[in-house]
Amino acid sequence: MEDTLVPISLFLAIAWVIKTMSDNRVKRTLVAKEKVDPALVSLLQNSGDPRIPAALKWGLVLLGIGLGLIVGQRYSEEIKIAMIFIFGGLALVLYYILASTLLRRENPEQTQS
Repeated sequence: MEDTLVPISLFLAIAWVIKTMSDNRVKRTLVAKEKVDPALVSLLQNSGDPRIPAALKWGLVLLGIGLGLIVGQRYSEEIKIAMIFIFGGLALVLYYILASTLLRRENPEQTQS
């Protein structure tokens, strides 16, 4: 049973990723040709700030997961999983603080509310 479950789930995951990417490409093409309601255009625009790289976020998350594995190595499996989540969450909080600081440094007039 386990011998067939892994390849089937891998195939389904790859098929889902391909379908999602092709649907996104079709939607972006429709937006570029202006065949979509203007209210829906905002849904397909990039939501992140291009000045703050996503690699920073994922680097911090992977670093946090690695730290969680190292710290939880001496404990039981439950503690190890908890450490992974704790350090991964702390990495996301650290990313938020760093990103906010970088944005405030670039746009000081927006923080004077």
